[in-house]
Order: sequence, then structure tokens, then C-alpha cells
Amino acid sequence: MSTAVKVKQDGDDFQPRLPRRTTTNLSVDFIEQKISLAEHSRYIDDIDRFVAVQEAPSHDERMTSIWKDASAETAKLETAIQLLREKSRPKGAKTDVETPAFTWKQTVAEINTALESYKNSAFVRICDKSEMFEQWLALLPNDSYASAISGAFTMSVKAARGLSGVNKSIYEALASIPDVLDHAGTYVAIYRAGASTALVRKTADLCKSIVKTLRLIIEFITKGSLKRFTGAVLKGDHYQQKLKESIEEMKLQADNVRSEAGVCAQMRLAEVDRKADVREIKADMRSKQERLDHMAAKEELSLQMAAIPGATAEQVVNLLLRSIQSLPTYNRRTGGPLQTSGLLSLLNVEEVDADAAPENNEGVTVKSLLAALDCDPELLKKDLKYCLNLGFSETPDFQDRAAWVLKAPAMSNFMSGDTGSKLLLVHGNDDATQFISPMSYVCAKVSDLMSVSDEVIHLTYFCSRHMDDWRDPRANAQGLLAHLTAQLLNQLESRKRRKFSPDLSSLKDEDSSRIEGSSLSTTWHAFETIIKQLPKNTVVFCFIDSLSAYENSSRRPKTGALMKKICRLIKTLKGASLRCMVTYSGRSNYSDTWGVEFDRRKAIKLEVPESV
Repeated sequence: MSTAVKVKQDGDDFQPRLPRRTTTNLSVDFIEQKISLAEHSRYIDDIDRFVAVQEAPSHDERMTSIWKDASAETAKLETAIQLLREKSRPKGAKTDVETPAFTWKQTVAEINTALESYKNSAFVRICDKSEMFEQWLALLPNDSYASAISGAFTMSVKAARGLSGVNKSIYEALASIPDVLDHAGTYVAIYRAGASTALVRKTADLCKSIVKTLRLIIEFITKGSLKRFTGAVLKGDHYQQKLKESIEEMKLQADNVRSEAGVCAQMRLAEVDRKADVREIKADMRSKQERLDHMAAKEELSLQMAAIPGATAEQVVNLLLRSIQSLPTYNRRTGGPLQTSGLLSLLNVEEVDADAAPENNEGVTVKSLLAALDCDPELLKKDLKYCLNLGFSETPDFQDRAAWVLKAPAMSNFMSGDTGSKLLLVHGNDDATQFISPMSYVCAKVSDLMSVSDEVIHLTYFCSRHMDDWRDPRANAQGLLAHLTAQLLNQLESRKRRKFSPDLSSLKDEDSSRIEGSSLSTTWHAFETIIKQLPKNTVVFCFIDSLSAYENSSRRPKTGALMKKICRLIKTLKGASLRCMVTYSGRSNYSDTWGVEFDRRKAIKLEVPESV
């Protein structure tokens, strides 16, 4: 494990070193490497600007002073972790094994593994708040802090399993750490935007208290493992009291950080007010232009289809891609040609006489199934309008991230590449606390453009718009699937040229009751029954946005079960094709449990760069 500091143990001569975190700012990289003035300046990540080379050392000295105590405490934690590793090492194992560099992702994986054996509420709390805690770790001035903290969590979860009687208190102490950063989205955003010296200082104090709490936990486990047979330390009044006091100090420091973040926010609002008029005018102009561009693209798409009597879905998707990506042969964002080889003959089947379509006179009908699904078609229109309007009025950075996805070759391949069912998983790698994201705008924009033709079947659901269990009891995976199934039935029913009525004879009256009772398996049976009956070469596009909203502890099991079913159908579906795009504002922590390999054949993973 990389060390956070270099310690001089000569009285008060302690001089912590703050290694520079690897930059992901492409603009900074370009200036440093290409601009001649770069040799006379240096980029300071903390204040997000270049300063004269002569000024940089004073900034470094100030930051070193602020983080001195946190660095010293981190060094103690690393020593404690190393001691626990040595005491936990099996007899006969090599003693010169280098301590690894831990990551928070490894920690979450370790806790999820433990959850399979121990149904512990503390584990669930840590997992539920892991995204926010990971964002906080990214604020720290170098990676060694995050490595030490992640290592302490990982080692504690592993080691505490062997200590009967204390593991519950250890787990609760561990869970209290992410707890103190619950609802810290505003603080994290303010810090990222440019923290004041006072906020940096209080963040360093919070870091120190968190690291100290973890050190006490590690020391408690280490002492317990040494004397587990005597029970002297396991009774642990002294250690438990120190740990309790440390947790209280940690909570106090978290409150101080929130208070200081509020002060920074007020100062920033005052600054914004001074510039508000100009910004509002520019934002309003940008929003109107974006809205006009979308309306013009939609109108042009309609005119182009009107000029092609009997346009097939293949032609519609081709026109749609050209509209989205501006140029038919070159992708300006990714610098490469669009991958449009092997375009699909979507729904290129013979005309179906509506009167000749199979009828289902007994049992479940389309009408009764729609009644059981109980989904208001107007909800999707409202969701689309909301996400479109949000995208129109958002910042250029927001719109650039959406444009990057729309113009990516993976998007072209997903929409009109080689034939067959596919899964496209999009990691927005943006602020994971914001469920409405640039990816929501992407889904809304594509879905709205597809709506100009009934030749293309497209199903859309915005998880982030349906999260309130109190107002919507079906704000979960079954509700998601119910909406997709209802949209599929309605679109098949409303098609002008190629109507198709599915045979629902395999569904019984009691199935309708189960669907009304929110049965995921029965709703899936209905959806799968319809999809498998669609004519050969039919393609159904499905857009599921912000699935992370349905991956909290209460919704996660059914969400995972639904995604496994969708992935299994994508791998096995014959005749028709299902193309499902699933988006995350940040990243998925559970896609590896869906039972699909992202090998770019049946499943593609698209990573949006942090800087576009």
C-alpha cells in the first residue's frame, strides 16, 4: 500500500508530503504539454487555476500545514493495518509480502460478499451510502488516504468475522462512518467547485477523525485476535469508550463541515447574484436554441419520412441517426466513421390484415391486460417533457455529455448495427447523487424523435421520475416492467400499417390478478409472451434511464431479478430482437450480477469520459 506521508520522528519536525493526484482534466494536460507559457506556471487542482511557479510552493506549504494532522493519523492507521495483516497471516506464510493498495470498489465487493453469509443491517447501510462516501474520498488530496481508509474497512470486515461477540459492535462502528456523510451532496458539490481554506481545513479535521476511528477499530480487532482466549480485551471497556468518543468527535466534525459548506454556499450565491443577469440571458438563449434545434430535427425527420411513402423501420432509423449525429459519414465528437454497416431490415415483414390477426375471445385480452397493468400513457408524455425541458435548459457541459453519447459509435451500433438483440449499458460517470442526468436527456431525445413514426417500437422508462413509494406503490422493478409492457401493447395497437394482436391465451384470469398485485414474475411472463410472438426481424427498442434509483436495499433484489430476465431474453430471443439501453448517471455497482458478459457482441458497455 502506498504511504500517505513520510514521517520524521524528530520531535515536532513532522513534514507530511502531499503527492499530486493524477489529473483527469484534459484541458490542463493540453496547456501543460503544448502551451509555451506552461513552463512559467503550474496548475493547482485545489483552486482549479494556474499560478506562477514562484507562488506554487507557498500554496503547497499551506496545504501541507492544513493536512499535517490527518497525514500523521493516516500513517498510524497504515501501521495498524500492517500489524493486523501480520497477526492474521497463516503460519508458514511469507512475511515479506508487500501491503496492497486498496480501493473503495474492493471494499464494497468485500462487504457484498459478507452480505451473502451475514444478513447484517450495518452492511446494508454501508452499501446504500457507498456512492456518496466514494465521492467524499475523491476530495482528499491524494490517493493514499482513500487507500488507507478502504483498506481499514476491508480488513475490519474480514477480521471481525473471527471474533465472536464483538463483530456486531465493530460492524456498527464501521457503518457509522458513511452515516456521517449521508446527505452530503451539497457539501461535496461545493468542495468540487472550489473550497475555501476554512472548508478545506474542516475537511482535513473530518478526515483525521474518520481515520482515527478506523485505527481504533483495527487496533481493537488486533488486540482481540492476540488475546481472544483470555477475553480481557474483548470485554474492552477502555477501547469501547475510546471508540465511542472518536465516533462522537467524527459526527461533530461532519456537522462542522456541513455548516462551513453552508457558509461557502451563501458566499457563492452572493457572487452569483452579481452575475445573474448576464448568465440568465445566456442560459435562456441557449435553452431556446437547444429547443428550436430539437423541434427542427423532429420536423425535418417527419418531412423526410413523408417523402418516402411506406417508409420501413430501417429507413426511419437511418434518418434518425443522421438527425442525431448531424453528419451521415463522420462523427465529430469521436473522430471516426459511424458504424452503420449491416443495417437492420426492421419490421420488414408482409402487411398484416388487422381482421386476420388472431383473436383471443376467452381469458385475458389486450384490454383486460392493459387494465391489470394500470399504467397511464400520459405519465410517459409528462416524463419525456420534463427530461427534454431539463436538457434544453442545462449547462453546455450537461449538453456536451449527452451529445457525446448520441454521437458515439457504440450508440450507432446499438441502434442500427448487426442484427440481433443487444444490451447497451451506459455509465455516465457524472455526479451519482443526481438521478436526472445527461443520460436522461439522451433517452428522452431519442425516444421523442422515434415517436414521429409508428414503424419503430420504442419503450421508455425514467426510474428517477418514479421513486416515491408513498405516492406510487409500484415505484419498483415490477412497475417499470408494467409500464414497458403497457407501452408495447399500446404501440402494437396503434400502428397504422402493420397491426399485430398478440395471442394471450397462455395467460389466465388469475394472472391478471397477480399482475394487479404487483407480481414481477407474472408481469414478466406477459411481457415475454408478447415479445416472443412478434414477427421475424421486428426490433423493439427499450430505454431504461437511471436504474441506480432502483438499486437501494429495498428495491435491489427485484431490480436484479428483472435485469437477469432481460439479459437472458436478449441472449436467447429468436425471430424478433430486443435492444435494451440501460443508463446510470454515475456507475453501476451490480451489473456484474446480471449474468451477461460485456463482450461487445450481445452486450456493450459505454463509458462516458469524466471530461468531454
